[in-house]
Amino acid sequence: MDPRILLCFVFFCALSDLRTSRIPNTLILCGLFAALLSRSFIVWQNVHALSGGAGPPVLLRSILLPIADGLAGGILPWILFGLLAALKMFGGGDVKLLSVIGVWTGAGNCLTVSWYSLVIAAIWSVILIIRRRNLISRLNYLYRYLGALIASGKPIPYRIPRGSSRSVDGIPGSSCSADTDSPPGNNCSADADSPPGSGCSADADDPPGNNCSADTDSPPGNNSPADTDGTPGSAELPGWEDHSGEFSFALPVFLALLLHLTGISLPALFSFQVAP
Repeated sequence: MDPRILLCFVFFCALSDLRTSRIPNTLILCGLFAALLSRSFIVWQNVHALSGGAGPPVLLRSILLPIADGLAGGILPWILFGLLAALKMFGGGDVKLLSVIGVWTGAGNCLTVSWYSLVIAAIWSVILIIRRRNLISRLNYLYRYLGALIASGKPIPYRIPRGSSRSVDGIPGSSCSADTDSPPGNNCSADADSPPGSGCSADADDPPGNNCSADTDSPPGNNSPADTDGTPGSAELPGWEDHSGEFSFALPVFLALLLHLTGISLPALFSFQVAP
């Protein structure tokens, strides 16, 4: 199957990730279906090429090897990034995207694309750090997160989407507490007078849909309610909102796949030859 189809698929995934910070499962399933078709086409080509006089062992090997390569390519991203995805250090949609690429292209190509993606993402992260001048705060946040992770003894999300009301194992993911008078699904919304990301608690006098007012006594970046177990969650760590959703990893994946399909290697990009 034409690799440009795969490139178009990854492009739309990157576009979705840039616009909504997520890759829909519907899009992933479409890509997986196309990847399975591509892998089936490779098997059919091998069988057709050997159908003349090949013995059963050779014919069987020509069928099993492409299937095993696609299966290994689909599992490889979960081995590499599954734990990071569980800790919210890596997007689950990005792992699924790399898994589709692995099924489509095989384990070796998937490993190359993953490596290129990490290098491109690291370069972009360095650019962001230099532009935002937040290296110290990022290192401080990582130190606090590791301390909370060790103290809790259980997985803690490294980052939670801003304004999320989800709770993972009792870890608050929202900077607001629920208003008992608010309708379901609209328990905490930002007050027009409150600064973005400020912690606020429910105010019974606020009109519906505007149930949070700024809490001037709360320290900045530490506005989440306490965990019921007394264990600090990542949402409680100062500055956690400053390190969420900084960039889309699907974009480095697209660039890495583009480099790989065009035959350009990263070492070649960084090798300079001076003309005599």
